[in-house]
Amino acid sequence: DFVQQEWLKPMRESASPEPENSPRKNGSSDAAMDPFVDTTNSGLQDKSKETQSHVYEYIHLLSLCDAYAQYATWAETACKRPVDADRPGARLHIQWLEWRDLVTASTERTVHMLQAKLLEVDWLSAQSLCIDDSANAAASRLEELARLREIYIPETVVRLHSVFFTTRDVVSQNLKRSLDLSQLVADENLGIYRLMAKPSPLYPNARLADFMDLMRRSAFEILRVQQESQENKPPLLVEPSLADSTSSFT
Repeated sequence: DFVQQEWLKPMRESASPEPENSPRKNGSSDAAMDPFVDTTNSGLQDKSKETQSHVYEYIHLLSLCDAYAQYATWAETACKRPVDADRPGARLHIQWLEWRDLVTASTERTVHMLQAKLLEVDWLSAQSLCIDDSANAAASRLEELARLREIYIPETVVRLHSVFFTTRDVVSQNLKRSLDLSQLVADENLGIYRLMAKPSPLYPNARLADFMDLMRRSAFEILRVQQESQENKPPLLVEPSLADSTSSFT
């Protein structure tokens, strides 16, 4: 609605009123004399749809810039974690409590922008941008958009996991959310897993294997937390970062 009412308004209305002696005011037009002027409404409608599509693309790109800027802000806040936060009783100190409130608020904003504004909207897809595949310039444009999706959607997934996993001891549900990220990646409608499995110039081996390592790390941490909460349970034998690639634990 915003796009149609504000961005496309200049496309529908003239910037200034027509003069009184204008041919259009007099009910005539020079369109019939000009073979390049479309005397039907189809040309205007196609132009309006094309403009609307480019506006959607601009909004999607702006969302990416805003989300990554917010991620940088979150990372800076997370790095200010008190150095003695793991010492007994340290989390009752005012320094820890202030940092916890800051990083919690920043985490929620970052998650919303990475997940709701990028991953869940099918970012820069032909469907979300309402691109007409039959247009002459559609092929090259779709190729460029596909390249951007291959670069930034996998990177966004990795960053979102980083946000969840890093703040797991501050926001308790974030550890589970880091593992639940696999459901979003496997969603058939979004097709994120296809992009994770597709090689790119930056990642010739694709990023699906890296993502599975992140899922294993989250699963291992959940098991560790569960075992620590139970008595007489043996500790896990190996950390994910040290596990052999042939290990049965995944």
